[in-house]
Amino acid sequence: MKHAETLIAELGEKIGLPNLQLDEEGLCSFDVEDEFTLTLGANNQDEVILFALLPDIEKDKRQAGYQLLLQANLLGKGTGDAVLAMTEGDNQPALNSRFSAKSLGIAQLEDKLDKFIKLVKLWRVTIQSLNTSQNEGTTQLHPTNDEWLRA
Repeated sequence: MKHAETLIAELGEKIGLPNLQLDEEGLCSFDVEDEFTLTLGANNQDEVILFALLPDIEKDKRQAGYQLLLQANLLGKGTGDAVLAMTEGDNQPALNSRFSAKSLGIAQLEDKLDKFIKLVKLWRVTIQSLNTSQNEGTTQLHPTNDEWLRA
């Protein structure tokens, strides 16, 4: 956890949050543009963890929404290096990512954080669009990232 903890503290300094440091559970959070709360963490394997809750999926859209989340997770098609999931208990959609801090510098962490924030924003819009759509379908609601399939 040591290098991850140091990286997160450095990140805080760089983005204007000098008090950004892990608590006793290995977590810290900050608001991103008053849109959502981003939680950063570190674990005993010296990995950095990124986590953000997404908007709830309306009850009448849940089947389509859950299908959408599962399809996006398949081979990272709509999530890149992150994973869509549901929280325990309240089934709140969430996006999370976990990666080794061992060979990571502050520039690489910033890049991963920037990509993660963009994904959270994209999925927030996607779920909000699903919630306001008139149909039950999931076609073309999620981003695709199938560039890796092309040789």
